[in-house]
Amino acid sequence: MKTVKITDDQFDGLDEIYGFFYQCPDCGCDKLMSNHKFCLQCGVKLAWEVMDDFERGRDGKRSEN
Repeated sequence: MKTVKITDDQFDGLDEIYGFFYQCPDCGCDKLMSNHKFCLQCGVKLAWEVMDDFERGRDGKRSEN
């Protein structure tokens, strides 16, 4: 089974529920959240290497808090 790394470079922004979304580097699906183990669209296994969602500010960068 193929596994792809999700890094902070794949951060895709926030939506109205203030969830942090990422983009799959394999197929481009932009609906991934950090609790997903597999891509919703292509099914590739995800290996997360991102900062904790609580560390991230609304702009996607590390919070100063």
